[in-house]
Amino acid sequence: MKTFYCVMTEFYDTGAVKAAMTSRECREKPRDTFRGTFRMDAYCTWYADKVEAEAALAEARREGAA
Repeated sequence: MKTFYCVMTEFYDTGAVKAAMTSRECREKPRDTFRGTFRMDAYCTWYADKVEAEAALAEARREGAA
């Protein structure tokens, strides 16, 4: 079993961005997902490396602060 890290990002039509990170132990890296609604787009992107996931999380939060 290996630990994988998911960065969940929501981009709202208002310009707001929400981002969070979670982890899961599994044999294979889970599949990235996308869900779009008429108000926002939501992405779950999986990383095998925690440092890479933390960098992606920080980038998403910077986008939300801009």
